[in-house]
Amino acid sequence: GGVRPSGARGCRESQEVLRCHCSEMRLRAAWRRGLAAARVRRLRSRGSTSRAPVAASRHASSSAAAPRRELSRHFLVCAVPMVGFGLMDNTIMIHAGNLIDCTLGVTFGLSTLSAAACGQICSDSAGVVFGGALDGLAKRLGLRPAELTG
Repeated sequence: GGVRPSGARGCRESQEVLRCHCSEMRLRAAWRRGLAAARVRRLRSRGSTSRAPVAASRHASSSAAAPRRELSRHFLVCAVPMVGFGLMDNTIMIHAGNLIDCTLGVTFGLSTLSAAACGQICSDSAGVVFGGALDGLAKRLGLRPAELTG
């Protein structure tokens, strides 16, 4: 028998893995097409034989879309408390983790990662306690909720 080059087996295995991956991708694409076809059949069985219900159902929310101004207001009302919470959460986590590392970490031989985890616990607790205060601050800033319906 002939001697194979050392890389031939690895190359063949790589090709096999690639073939399996491509087959899996084709199966997933076929499954998605099957779901779409089933949805079309379901919509057609409801009474209409045209393709209009499919397009209408796909774009039903766009016909009653919220005004851009209301969406911008909703974004702002949601973003301001989140940014405030993020700043507060990270500040507390860094300072508490540093304090724990410099005091308890040195005294009891805790690792820096353990001190950081304890700082994260302090930060999470502060987030629960001060979460309402951040929402109240957003209201005092004059951010009123958008007039959107569910």
